[in-house]
Amino acid sequence: MTGAVFAAIMAPETIRITYGALAKKMPPNWEIKNPANYHFSLAYLDQLTNPDKLETASNLLKKAVQKFRDTSGQDHIALGMDGLSYFINHSQPTKRKKTNETPHVFFGRPSHEASNDIISLHNKIIGVLRAHGFPFGRLQINPHMTIAKVPQSDLDVMEAFERVHGALAMPPQPVRTFGLYRNTQTETAAALRKSGQIEPPKYELLEEFDLGLS
Repeated sequence: MTGAVFAAIMAPETIRITYGALAKKMPPNWEIKNPANYHFSLAYLDQLTNPDKLETASNLLKKAVQKFRDTSGQDHIALGMDGLSYFINHSQPTKRKKTNETPHVFFGRPSHEASNDIISLHNKIIGVLRAHGFPFGRLQINPHMTIAKVPQSDLDVMEAFERVHGALAMPPQPVRTFGLYRNTQTETAAALRKSGQIEPPKYELLEEFDLGLS
């Protein structure tokens, strides 16, 4: 099985339901994400098709869990949501691409406390991965839960939507696990995009890690 492997915290059901309902109000030309796949990314480990590499990565993630527990004294992350926000893509056209088609990102924003905990866990994960020569993605992250990709031309629409709905918050709830996933999105995704559709990514859970277990 091919497909990028990544570590992530999947959003609890109540968050998926609440923000998924809001996503139904978004313009139909936005690339709306499947609420079942809402997540907070922690690290990107590339393809990892070698079973031995996967096993090593698993052991390293278990070490990261222990480091997180040792430094934080926590066996969970209190995942609250502060509302909605967006990343504006300012990349410019190139000689090969005359127009900038890279979309903006509209997302759910975790609370300050939850964001700090996610960053702490991320730092422990990339620390062990980096020390053993594994790909890990970004050194620094801005924790977020992508809800939609927004066309460049819809910047004003996105800003107006955020002004109306951006205060949607949720109280903290304990999240005790994160997972190692493989993106099994099929090769037809590119063709679907060109036809104005998008196939939601499908994430296969490879292994789950309990923050309460050493």
